[in-house]
Amino acid sequence: MFKMKFGGLASRALKVVPTPKAKSKLERVVVPASVVDRCVEDPAALVQAVVNYVNFMINTGRFNRTELPPGAIQAYHCDYYLAQVNNGGHAQFVGNCGGNLSFTLPDIVDGLTAMKAKEHLKLAKKMARWVKKNPDEAEEQTGFEGGIAPELAALDAPFFELEKDHSITLMNARWIATWEHLEVVEDAKFEAVLNSSADMNPHKQTREAAAQVAQIAVCLSDPLRLGLGMAAGRIRPAEAMTWIGGGSYREVEGEEQLAWSLGTTEGDRFAVVDDDFGVRMYGCIRGDNPHLKDFRGPQDLDKVSLDDVMAYQPDQVGARLSEVPIDELLAAKDLAERLNAASMIAAMLDRVDSSAKFSMATLAHAGPNASGEDYLWVIVLLNDGRDAYSAIVTADQGILYSEPGQKVLLSIEASEAAAYLQSFKDAA
Repeated sequence: MFKMKFGGLASRALKVVPTPKAKSKLERVVVPASVVDRCVEDPAALVQAVVNYVNFMINTGRFNRTELPPGAIQAYHCDYYLAQVNNGGHAQFVGNCGGNLSFTLPDIVDGLTAMKAKEHLKLAKKMARWVKKNPDEAEEQTGFEGGIAPELAALDAPFFELEKDHSITLMNARWIATWEHLEVVEDAKFEAVLNSSADMNPHKQTREAAAQVAQIAVCLSDPLRLGLGMAAGRIRPAEAMTWIGGGSYREVEGEEQLAWSLGTTEGDRFAVVDDDFGVRMYGCIRGDNPHLKDFRGPQDLDKVSLDDVMAYQPDQVGARLSEVPIDELLAAKDLAERLNAASMIAAMLDRVDSSAKFSMATLAHAGPNASGEDYLWVIVLLNDGRDAYSAIVTADQGILYSEPGQKVLLSIEASEAAAYLQSFKDAA
């Protein structure tokens, strides 16, 4: 029966898919022929192809969930449900969904119904009923000790027992194989067809612009990102952040403290963040590990001995390079919001190159100039750090400079930035 279910795909394989016309809703799901060829022995590949399709259409095509085929979103969320429960139980699923539960749970119920996963459906409905009755407690779920409701924990064992003989992945793949709107394309043409589908969205450009404003706003408002950026920008000459890593406990000025790793245009750095004093940035002293000079990653594990591991010297926190007091951080956050800095900067970047992708913003100055006028100086990296600009933002205007060299490229009035922001709000 399973082979017959997938056998129906053969007659639809290797379609010649014409370039579609622009439309705000997608009516097809495109998958590569290679995943169909092996779907009997590897049903997970077909499910993953649909997951990849949804991710691509949302992240690259800028479609929203209501503009994709409902079955694709349902299959996507059923796979997410499976992955989350397998990793940390129903409590982790509920906690990680957060504010998305209102539409994720109905998608899962509809998807499990469509794929005839009757026993899984009973568990999902119990979970949905509990969430509806306990909204406050649902927000506290983590999947870890102290964040697991007994009612949700009770669903885990039956779920795992079901998965032994009735995998959601298998049922999901069988259901996907029945879709009339599933189109199979030979691998060599798949990327081009995928991109043409993404380009169908008539709102793509405006939604990308909106996303760019939002990304810049996060860098200028999120306390961690803003604080790290201010600390990097306060070093003289100013350094621009290139990446933010995780935190780990290290010796900092004689004490064990949680230190964040990050990179700037001048190299690796560490930073300590505290609600009382703000952010302090430090240099990075590289561990001396000549015995690991040829080690490039997990693919070279066979080249590493236990002695090599025991001899590893971790990076250490170096000298303090800068400090940003908490009151200055909060004042900078308020100033960036008051000056509408994110939309001002995004509008200027759009005029320089509308196809450029925002990477990181570093706030190098926030406060008054010699004349007492408040302004922001923001260093902006685009295209994974390959391109850089500086922006000066005041209440009246924005000025964009090239980096390095700081040549004036353009300026805009505050009213132009406001009009830019308004122009794509309706397409969100």
